[in-house]
Amino acid sequence: MAPRAVILVLDASGSMKKNMHFLQEAASTFVHKLEEVDQALVVQFNDSVKGSVEFTNDMDRLDQFVEALQAWGGTSL
Repeated sequence: MAPRAVILVLDASGSMKKNMHFLQEAASTFVHKLEEVDQALVVQFNDSVKGSVEFTNDMDRLDQFVEALQAWGGTSL
């Protein structure tokens, strides 16, 4: 199978406050299903857009970014 490059775009706006733990769990589960040759980038949006900096296959780093998400603000997307 060819390596994949995946971008996860996650809503971290205030409207997600009650459901943020579901979003984080789903994103983490998805990231851990990727193969070692795959890379991912996680992007969050609310009042602004913020990415996990670069594509990586370091799943722990991606997990840390996902776990740090906090719901606040509006939706700029």
